Amino acid sequence: MNIDEIRAFLKNILIDIGIEEEFLNDMKSVTTVELGLKSVELIDMAVSIKEKYGVSMKLTVKEDITLEDICEYILENVNK
Repeated sequence: MNIDEIRAFLKNILIDIGIEEEFLNDMKSVTTVELGLKSVELIDMAVSIKEKYGVSMKLTVKEDITLEDICEYILENVNK
């Protein structure tokens, strides 16, 4: 597994939620707040990450985090 696979997985989750792909091209700078993700969408995203990678994340609407930070966190914590 590498960071590109994780980026693709996260991108697919966000597209399924209804985020347009054009907003996901620069994962290093776009944040969860900028995308306007709601609590339920963040919970769904965290559950999908847990199911796929076994990594628990607490994502909230109050915490502004870049998509790249989420990908890096998954990569660093998978199989721990």
